[in-house]
Amino acid sequence: MISILIPVYNYNIVSLVNELHNQVTVASVPAEIIVVDDCSSELLRDQNKDVDKLPGVKFIELEKNIGRASIRNKLAEMASFSSLLFMDCDSEVPGADYIKNYLPYCGKDVAVCGGRIYSPVPPDEPEMMLRWLYGIKREQLSAKVRSKNPYHSFMTNNFLISRSILSQIRFDESLIQYGHEDTLFGFELEKKGIPVIHIQNELHAFRKSLLKI
Repeated sequence: MISILIPVYNYNIVSLVNELHNQVTVASVPAEIIVVDDCSSELLRDQNKDVDKLPGVKFIELEKNIGRASIRNKLAEMASFSSLLFMDCDSEVPGADYIKNYLPYCGKDVAVCGGRIYSPVPPDEPEMMLRWLYGIKREQLSAKVRSKNPYHSFMTNNFLISRSILSQIRFDESLIQYGHEDTLFGFELEKKGIPVIHIQNELHAFRKSLLKI
């Protein structure tokens, strides 16, 4: 039914994958979780690879960094099911119904965005401050607000999409700067007239890594 796809770069994803695995087990639906590491530090790869021991979870390490767009295309190619759920590795699942909330849309040719929320407390890292401020003001929007301009509001941090749509639209692997793949993908969805549905099923952004590099 659903393939949960997580690109990883220098983040500890053990708690995230454990929570997702628990939710699909409780939901009792056919599912897989695929984690592809984009050439992280050896320390983090060693800790993250333990998730491979969970039933239905694959942890794959790349020998060289290929970037945000390319890794999403690779994850889609690896997926076994027709509905693909993409998540950012620095996310935290806020509630026990996260997976359940996406299930009604599985098997439909739509893109579904769950949204993003940020901690009201600024990040400790100075280099993340500008990103946090932008997110609070421009990205932390309700589903109702996002639905007013559904394609412009498309974000890749937390979305469900059908395999058939991704066979028509791939992420542009020439893009290397943060955020541009969101904008272009949303534009391509609009150009092809593919429905984008926004729901209230946010992920917490900027989860702290459990392991310092």
